[in-house]
Amino acid sequence: MRLLARSDRLRGREAPDGLHIECGCGEHFIWERRLGEAVTCPSCKAVEPIAQPKGRTVKPLIIMVGADKGGVGKTTVSRAVAEYLAKSNIQFRAIDTEIPKGVFKRFVPSAEVRDMDDIGDQMAVFDKLSPITLIDVKAGMLSHLVRTLDKARLLDEVKQDAVALVLLHVLGPTRESLGEAPTTRAAIGGGSLHFLVKNYISENEGYFGWANDPELGPVLESLASTTIAVPHLEGRAAEDVDLKNQLFGLYGMKGESRMLRGEVWAWIQRVWAEFDRIGLGKLAGEAAA
Repeated sequence: MRLLARSDRLRGREAPDGLHIECGCGEHFIWERRLGEAVTCPSCKAVEPIAQPKGRTVKPLIIMVGADKGGVGKTTVSRAVAEYLAKSNIQFRAIDTEIPKGVFKRFVPSAEVRDMDDIGDQMAVFDKLSPITLIDVKAGMLSHLVRTLDKARLLDEVKQDAVALVLLHVLGPTRESLGEAPTTRAAIGGGSLHFLVKNYISENEGYFGWANDPELGPVLESLASTTIAVPHLEGRAAEDVDLKNQLFGLYGMKGESRMLRGEVWAWIQRVWAEFDRIGLGKLAGEAAA
């Protein structure tokens, strides 16, 4: 039985059904909550934070949002991911690859603007990984960045389960955009999580006809389990959020117009629900533990 934290009052061992706890008062019980939270003895009410087991390492998590095609709304998706993490008090390192001034940084001021063509900036981001790194990949850079990570053998570490990689691949409503998906999935290889993001920038995006297309339909169907949808955000609401450089969630709660903030709040809730559905919050929570 290992110590849970600073004192010898509470001890525990890990088991499939939770932590088996033995308290100094003689009480034995099972604690099912995750590591990093406090455990309380039901009898004497002794409380101790749960210590990290010796030798337990947490995999760094890299979340990349990008596409080779431009104009698909990838920074909108990156902003939504950043807010999704922040609302759960999950700390992350944000990287904006749109040099020299950045775009993502307008909405996430802590974001570092890095040139992924520059070896020095590559070293700064990938040599010593943060627990969670969120990268807004500029248009046209995705394939190049994947090749760079492969050359550095970081993708081998992903396959070996030493690093977690999530790619949110933002699609436009074109054959060329969907055509990126199989090639990119093959390039990043096993071990990574590759999700397609249909971002409905306008109300009449061509995604609606994909399912019945003899060429696109089978491709889309084969990728259905790893496809998420970002619904259309009403045009005036989207424009006002951008003009004010505001977070979607903050605007949704405190925007000047009741009608516009209602549109934004409903939209961001639906986007976050999609992130919940694919388990992004769980992955981030594990990396941040």
